Amino acid sequence: MQECVKAGLVRSIGVSNFSIAKLQSLLSWSGLTVRPAVLQIEAHPYWPNDKLITYAKEQGIHVTAYSPLGSPDSATMMKRGADVKKLSEEPKLLQIAERNGKSFAQVRGWGSRWHCKLGSLG
Repeated sequence: MQECVKAGLVRSIGVSNFSIAKLQSLLSWSGLTVRPAVLQIEAHPYWPNDKLITYAKEQGIHVTAYSPLGSPDSATMMKRGADVKKLSEEPKLLQIAERNGKSFAQVRGWGSRWHCKLGSLG
């Protein structure tokens, strides 16, 4: 990917789903000539990833979040444990949606404002 930047094929490169440890390893790699510009991670109110977002910003890496509505399978895939709540099953949000004849996603629209506040949409 670094060669693509050098050849002018792309302006920047990024990484996805890197932990702080993986970012530290990459950033200290002796062969690194082009730092990642973006880190793409899952982030939403039930999985805010605060430490990782802070670390990435300290390193000058923009964070782009995916799954603002929550990912129903991510707890299993990321081995987080069964006790992690699923945003799509939040009773209060589901009640508000039903009461107002809206979908979960429409009620959850405030999540975009949450991500904007974090600076993780872009």
